[in-house]
Amino acid sequence: MARARTTRSSPTRPYARVGDADLVERRRAQIIEAATRLVARQGFAKTVVRDIADEANISVGLVYEYVRSKEDILFLVYEYWAAVWGAGLAEALAQPGDPLERIEAAVNFLVRISDKHADVIHLYYREAGNLSEDGRELAKSTERQVLEQLLGPIRDAITGGLLRPDTDSRVLATSLILLGHGYVLKGDLLRKDHNPAAYAAAVVDTAITGWATATGRKSWERRRA
Repeated sequence: MARARTTRSSPTRPYARVGDADLVERRRAQIIEAATRLVARQGFAKTVVRDIADEANISVGLVYEYVRSKEDILFLVYEYWAAVWGAGLAEALAQPGDPLERIEAAVNFLVRISDKHADVIHLYYREAGNLSEDGRELAKSTERQVLEQLLGPIRDAITGGLLRPDTDSRVLATSLILLGHGYVLKGDLLRKDHNPAAYAAAVVDTAITGWATATGRKSWERRRA
């Protein structure tokens, strides 16, 4: 007998004592902004709720009206930035153009947003081990969503004969995500000789020419000429 597939449950958002949903989101935005700055600067372990309250210019008691713990705040930080990245990537992919141009737009966005919020990229990688179980599930879900967004134009490029039929779309999409973040994570090796635009162009050129068909390579080279 085939084993039934377990349904993955969605991560549970932190509980708030306040019933006004709009007020909850406004207050949480203050807390997230303050927590992002502090955790990026001094790390999660060295940050306490009182620090976050002081940074947000609110009382500790008020913070606990909107979250139950420091781990809840870290969840909200990850949730907020995941939404920023997801929305920005969707906008980049919605630009007109063929699949290769959409891949280029996606990589440009990933590099640009990483460079703009370098502290958040470092936080996102460094503090994942401090997430609660729901927070870890949120992080995994976010990664899957970004991957699926990038798989769209890659698969379109394969179907359209621009990338080879044997292109490993998941490896390519994952590599582009990591390389997008890599401008920040390995900035000491890259920033001296590459600005964000030049780095993104090199990443896209390497990825596309590595997997392109003859038709795709000609199309790409015409655009780069």
